[in-house]
Amino acid sequence: MTSHEDDVIPVYLAKLVKQAKKFIYVEAPILFRSKVPDPNMLNPILNEMVNRIMISVANRTEFTVFLVIPEEYIHTSYQKLAADSDTEKINAYHRDCITKMYNMIGNCISRHPGSADKHPTDYLAVFTLRNNGSSTPFKLHHEFDQNIQGEQIFVHSQTFIVDDEHLVLGSPSTPTQCSSREFEVAVALSQVGHVSVINGPLPQGDVAQFRMSLWLEHAGDPQASWTDPSSRQCRESLRFVAQVNRANHESRSPCESHLVKYCKDVQQDGEVTFYTKTTCAV
Repeated sequence: MTSHEDDVIPVYLAKLVKQAKKFIYVEAPILFRSKVPDPNMLNPILNEMVNRIMISVANRTEFTVFLVIPEEYIHTSYQKLAADSDTEKINAYHRDCITKMYNMIGNCISRHPGSADKHPTDYLAVFTLRNNGSSTPFKLHHEFDQNIQGEQIFVHSQTFIVDDEHLVLGSPSTPTQCSSREFEVAVALSQVGHVSVINGPLPQGDVAQFRMSLWLEHAGDPQASWTDPSSRQCRESLRFVAQVNRANHESRSPCESHLVKYCKDVQQDGEVTFYTKTTCAV
């Protein structure tokens, strides 16, 4: 699908989110930034994700949203670094979005006593990608933050997977770019006969194989739990890999894979702390 109408692709993605039964996986350089963002509200797609999570909290069902975003945004068109004022706004936007989402999930859990044993990270898992030494990274020069080692992997494409049934691959841009200089492009894929059902196993078709191949690249040795991304075992498996890789990067030790924790800590009430600082307001 291609369009100069800014709402075509977001409306389709929001529809997929509403229909999601077990999990959503998103890998993107920018988290669906609105053309005219409201600083007090989430982008509609992210808001739909939280709404879908809230349904699972209320019903005590398993559902997980995975977000993989750059720890420090890089404007690939102009090779701007993260300290640039324009790109720093996107860094701040990402952290604001993640904070709002975790806050909303934490508040929802607190309103449902039956879900007191749940944690916001049971429903939302946020990661970033770092180079493990196997290739030459794009070098950052971040003057005010020594935690950035200049080893992040920046993928200028959007991957959107829902229940191993739907796959959307696209080339997202900032709102001002897509409305004035270029087109958004997305390809929506599904496979006949491979449909997800609420209480049944996930499809095992080409979309599932694509996701498993992607996770193999990001997280190393495949685990049996990966066949059900909504499961506790799967979340714990990916979190363990991401935590080990974060610790290894901070100690400048070799890593076996690319997946790294994005948030330093998430409290039960949804309060978030990050590894990196931002000097820009949203």
